[in-house]
Amino acid sequence: MDRRVDLSIAVVLVVAGLAWLYGASLIRRTESVDPIGESGFPIALGLLFVVGGLIIAVRVALSLRRSHQPAADGVDNTDEDAHPVSAKRPLLIWGACALWVLALEPIGFLLATPLLLAAELWLLEFRRPIPLVSVALVTTIALFVILDILLKVSLPVGPLAPFAGRVRL
Repeated sequence: MDRRVDLSIAVVLVVAGLAWLYGASLIRRTESVDPIGESGFPIALGLLFVVGGLIIAVRVALSLRRSHQPAADGVDNTDEDAHPVSAKRPLLIWGACALWVLALEPIGFLLATPLLLAAELWLLEFRRPIPLVSVALVTTIALFVILDILLKVSLPVGPLAPFAGRVRL
């Protein structure tokens, strides 16, 4: 059962990556000084999906091949009872990322990002509140400083727009 789920995820990743690459090929090229161009990131993301899906498919194929051979003595290939394998957590993390993308423009980077990071840390069973909030806030501030201030990437500010002029250098 788990192998079929893994294989279906691999197929979805490869198909999504190929669709992403096709969409990236439709991006109109402009006369830009950017060496990567407008389609550089979409192409890299599509390739990442395709390669990731292929890696998963190869791992599933190898595990199917190995499953027909007797297991070595002393090697336990079963899941631990306390930590069974489940697709629930990765799907919830993907969902949180999708919500972050949707919330980024209306509520801004500085409000959406710590919420995303706190939710993902919670999903990864990091449950102590003070370190959870501290990690989320410090990471958000570090990303903001690197992206917005140092690299001059204009991040959405949402309702903090009246204060944005004071923060930007």
